[in-house]
Amino acid sequence: CSVEITSRELTLELDQLSKRVIAPQVLALAEAVNGYALGRYVGIPYFHDAGSMAFPDTVAKIATGSTVLDNNKVPVAGRNAVISPTAKATLLGIEAFHRADARGDSGSALRDASVGRNLGYDWWMDQQVQTHTAGTLSAGSPVVNGAVAEGATTMNIDGGVGTETIKEGDLFTVADVEGQFVFTADATAAGGAITGASFYPAAPAGGFPDNKAITIKTSHKANLAFHPNALALAVVPLALPMGGAKGEIVKAEGLAIRVVTDWDNNAKKNVMSLDLLCGAKAIQPELGMRILENP
Repeated sequence: CSVEITSRELTLELDQLSKRVIAPQVLALAEAVNGYALGRYVGIPYFHDAGSMAFPDTVAKIATGSTVLDNNKVPVAGRNAVISPTAKATLLGIEAFHRADARGDSGSALRDASVGRNLGYDWWMDQQVQTHTAGTLSAGSPVVNGAVAEGATTMNIDGGVGTETIKEGDLFTVADVEGQFVFTADATAAGGAITGASFYPAAPAGGFPDNKAITIKTSHKANLAFHPNALALAVVPLALPMGGAKGEIVKAEGLAIRVVTDWDNNAKKNVMSLDLLCGAKAIQPELGMRILENP
C-alpha cells in the first residue's frame, strides 16, 4: 500500500507522524495478512457441526466438538479457537463462560466481554473469520461413481443433473465410511457427473464403495479450533530498491515490512510505500478443525 505524505505532515513529531500516517497503513497490511491466513481454512477437512450449522451453545456441545481434535491426537496444551463476533456472543451467553465462579477468575467475561481461556481453548474473536461458499453440488444428491481404493485421493461423482460445482474447501462425508474429507480443487460437472475430484485425506481402509451417498456441507462461517502447528505463515523480507528511493525493512505486528519513501515529481508530493511478501498454508491439517456456523 502507498500513502502520500504532505509537507505539513513531515513537520509533525515522529510519534504523531507514526500515529496519523504510518500506523493506519501497517494496520491495513496486518489485516490483509490476517484475512489471508484465515483463508487457509480450505485445507482443513475436520469439522464440528453442533446441529443445523448453529455454533455450539452449551458446554456439552463444545465438549463434543473437542473429541474431533482428541481423536486426531492434537496436543491439549496450546489449543486456540478463532471465532466470529456472533459466535463470541453465543459463548458469552453460556454460564460457564460468563460466571466468575464457574470460570474461576475475576469476572472478566462480564466486565470486558472477554471469552479468554475456557474449556481447553484460548478463545479469540476475529472479525475476519472467513465464510465458505459451497459449490452447488452441496444442494444435490451426489454419490460415489465407481469404487475408490484405499489410499486414493481422487474420485468420480455422479447424481447431479447438469453443471453443478464443487469448490476447494467443500467438506464432505461418505455414507458408511468413517472420516471427514475436504475437496482440494474446484470442479464442474458435465451432465451431472464429475471425473477426478481431488480430496484430502486419502480414502481409509476399505475405500469408498460404489454408489454410496456423499454429503457435502453447505456454506458456513469457518471458525477455527487448532494447535499452532496446524498453520504456518512465512514472511520474506523484500529487497530494498536501487536508485534514489530510500528504503528499509521494519518489523511491526510480527511482520517484516519494506518501507520505501520517494518523491512524486508529477504530484509534487512525498510518497511512502509499505509492502511485504508472505505465504500461508495448513501444513498439518490434522491439528485443526472448523467449527461450523451459519453464514
